[in-house]
Amino acid sequence: MRSILITGATGFIGGHLAERLRSRGEAVTALVRDSARGRFLESLGVRLLQGELDAGPPLPENLDVVFHLAGLTRARRKEEYYIVNEKGTASLLDGLPRGERRPRFVYLSTTAAGGPSLPDRPRREDDPARPVSEYGRSKLLAEEEVLARRDRLPVSVVRVGPVYGPRDPGFLDYFKYVRRGFLLSFGREPRPMSVCYIDDLVDGLLAAAEPAAGTGEVFNIGDPTPRTFEDLGLAAAGLLGVRARRIILPFPVIRTAVFFAEAVRPFTRTVGIANRDKYKEYREKAWVADMTKAKARLGFEASWSLEKGLEKTIAWYRDTGRL
Repeated sequence: MRSILITGATGFIGGHLAERLRSRGEAVTALVRDSARGRFLESLGVRLLQGELDAGPPLPENLDVVFHLAGLTRARRKEEYYIVNEKGTASLLDGLPRGERRPRFVYLSTTAAGGPSLPDRPRREDDPARPVSEYGRSKLLAEEEVLARRDRLPVSVVRVGPVYGPRDPGFLDYFKYVRRGFLLSFGREPRPMSVCYIDDLVDGLLAAAEPAAGTGEVFNIGDPTPRTFEDLGLAAAGLLGVRARRIILPFPVIRTAVFFAEAVRPFTRTVGIANRDKYKEYREKAWVADMTKAKARLGFEASWSLEKGLEKTIAWYRDTGRL
């Protein structure tokens, strides 16, 4: 039985990772900001440790693996991305116990750190990074903090695109439009991307924590078949039993919607997906990642088809009254 620490365990991805690890009998500790959000984790037998990345309690001794999943994906001010994603990661690394036993450190990053791809050429891990958003730049700097310690600590970085599956809040609003018969398209041209079903991502994270991953390596994880929002929408429409009509959202319209969303933000105190930083990512033509390295080095291959993954996702939305 290994001793494992997870940050971000109260989130969608972290919850699934904790669930898998506990099913294997691993001893799991979760660093959480709010213990009230950790009831699901406690029901799994996860030990909660309340604190921040930069101001937490002493971390457990004799850790075998640290999965650092916590991060900020939306922010009111761009500085917040760097405080949480870059500086928070550095603080966590510096706070690891300094005994002879050094844990393997797996950092969950994003395709936004590498930047967009060409429509006809997936982006490889060793391609020069070209992030287009503050979020992507902050995650790239966090990657650099991790990789700078490769000689002192066995580290791996996992990059992933949009992740879907049961308990995911991210795609729910899009699928609600599909249920009403609207298939939303961002611009007129298809914009392919690499998506990932949650179980496949957990497989990839676990593979990146094995000795075969080496140290100081970055791995793209996800479905090797490029998908578009229309692909997801059509598959969801079939599962929901509706006919969805394509609605093209021109980018000037999206930009205007983002402007108004940001104008009312001070009154709502929330940051939705309609924000200037995400708009910079939406307007790119492709976000496709090359999965060859993960297959060769980790033996990773996505095992969930889009149809099977969405079937489980839609079923969960329906069973819980969300869709």
